Amino acid sequence: MENPDKSVTVYFNSKQNSAQCGQGATKFHGTAKDLVQLDIMIDVSGESVSISLSGPADKWFGVGFGSTSMPGTYAIVANDSAVWEQKLGDHAPGNTLAPMIKVTANTVQNNLRTVVVSRPMKGVSEDHYTFSVDCLSVNFIDAVGSSLVWAHHAQAKGGTLNFVGTDSHTCICYGGIQGTIDGNKFGKNCVKPPNGDLYSQGNPTCFIEKYEGGLSCCRHKFILLDADQVQPEPVDEYHMKFRFYFQEYDAKKHQNLIRIYGQTEQWAGEYDVPKCDDHTPPSECVHAITARWKAGQSMINPKVDQSKYRGVKLIYAGGHCHAPACISLELYNEDTGKLICRQEPIVGTGTEIFNEEGYIAIPPCLWSENGQNQGLLEPDLLTWDTNLFAIKRNNNTYKHYGEMASWQMRGILVE
Repeated sequence: MENPDKSVTVYFNSKQNSAQCGQGATKFHGTAKDLVQLDIMIDVSGESVSISLSGPADKWFGVGFGSTSMPGTYAIVANDSAVWEQKLGDHAPGNTLAPMIKVTANTVQNNLRTVVVSRPMKGVSEDHYTFSVDCLSVNFIDAVGSSLVWAHHAQAKGGTLNFVGTDSHTCICYGGIQGTIDGNKFGKNCVKPPNGDLYSQGNPTCFIEKYEGGLSCCRHKFILLDADQVQPEPVDEYHMKFRFYFQEYDAKKHQNLIRIYGQTEQWAGEYDVPKCDDHTPPSECVHAITARWKAGQSMINPKVDQSKYRGVKLIYAGGHCHAPACISLELYNEDTGKLICRQEPIVGTGTEIFNEEGYIAIPPCLWSENGQNQGLLEPDLLTWDTNLFAIKRNNNTYKHYGEMASWQMRGILVE
């Protein structure tokens, strides 16, 4: 221990101990070490925050809070002459903010500068980060310059800062229930609100102790049967037919599309649709999940240097939705409230191709740049910091597993 005079009482878990972790806490402590050493104390009763940053004394360094990327992120930056607050740009320095921090210490020892600042929990503007203990895990980004002059960073990383209550019972090493399914490690990355719904909904796909079925049970050559069944012989045979339409390549008209991908299930890869109440009419049985992310945080293939482009214009957007329980998928530009794409299944009613009775299609959304295709809208520019909002609705008259809600899109880069 760094301080041998400080005593800590440890309660080893037992069924008789009913104390709730963190219950009644008013003071919270979080620490993380990446490029910058970060140490934060939150005093809820005093509505104040004390922040300690340690980095190289011969370079500028800084930490941004509540984000995994630069655009729009509130950051505290320090060098040899100043400590200030910044709203970061898209791979750009951004704007210096009106100060709300008070520098209480700025020392150098062994070429390590340690800066301590204090400030209220609530930001004085929308551009200033507001600290809260409603969620005790906070994303951060950190960076170090190549000199003391505030300029493009030499290194940038980031991570997650976890807080624990210091004046209440605290679970010091709880990482959730761990386990395997048929020898394969179970792991899901269900994000917390407002970025996703599955964790807060307690969706079984996030927790091995609740998991009932889905991709983690259906690996290649795995057969999942009831205990009293005999594995049947593989006698199924099926045929698939594909039809491709194409145009001859014209360098004046055609350009490559990049792949843009995001999940309404926010990287869980799947989720459970719970069964609605037995007394609910089927037409009213609706289960919905939502997610938020920035356009620049989408999985983009091939990877691009976003600093060289303003953003992307979508040409194609197709949501991944399992029929026939799928009701709709919607994707919005949350900054403007504009609906980007809405998809609804179309059920066949006749005998002609693609309209056969029992056939279900989910047509994609399509756009055309510069009016090259009549009847298609001009796509909007989605800058890298555009906030996207997705909502997926399913009928849940019956429960089912392994549902998906990803957005598979194609677009063109805008320089």
